[in-house]
Amino acid sequence: MPSTSTYRSSTRESIRHLSRCRLFSHMGTDRLEGLMRRFACRRSHHGRGNYVYLRGDEYSELAILLSGTLKAEMVDTSGHTLTVETLKAAQPIASSVLFADENYMPVDILAETDVEFIRFNKMQIHAIAQDDPVFFQRLLEDMGNRVVFLSRKLWTTHFNSLKKNLAGYLLRQAEGSGSAEFTIARTKKQLADLFGVARQSVNRACTRFAEEGIIEFEGRHFKLLRKAKLVQIVEDDE
Repeated sequence: MPSTSTYRSSTRESIRHLSRCRLFSHMGTDRLEGLMRRFACRRSHHGRGNYVYLRGDEYSELAILLSGTLKAEMVDTSGHTLTVETLKAAQPIASSVLFADENYMPVDILAETDVEFIRFNKMQIHAIAQDDPVFFQRLLEDMGNRVVFLSRKLWTTHFNSLKKNLAGYLLRQAEGSGSAEFTIARTKKQLADLFGVARQSVNRACTRFAEEGIIEFEGRHFKLLRKAKLVQIVEDDE
């Protein structure tokens, strides 16, 4: 069991780190020390390379990353890993998941370095929010920011996937015709169905390729101007 002096030193260090988190940065040292005493907050350490959470784990406490770096990632059935984001101290983890009806971690959380956490359960977060409107406002902002970030990430990932699919399709059509200039058999709607997206998304992707000088197209007629660029798009991140 740690000595009193060691415990106090550890508590002071945790308070110093916690004060860097935006949720708590407006609170003074005395207030933060009072919270630590009042709630007997749970602290934990995880070594580099260990998983802190796995996808599907119940998330019933708000974890604040006090030190170190985390990586949020998803692994598909083929074993390909998508890094959703990198998290650095000091910030809350998955605040929008905590109060969800299905509060299960949607991604794997991996410690890229040695990390330290302090955790507050739901009742403790409720109590702090009731007493402190600034904390409550910042918690809501963090939840909203998480939703916006993930929406943008989803769009970027989705669009990059569409670009890769379209580039591969055009390369195969060129190879099949034996020419950089060809007419495809499918309509834009049929291409959209093939890629699992809306027709407007296919139109935008074609237009983007044209604006970047990669292709020319009119209706179903295409001309590849920068075949090497299409190959690069297909091969990126594979």
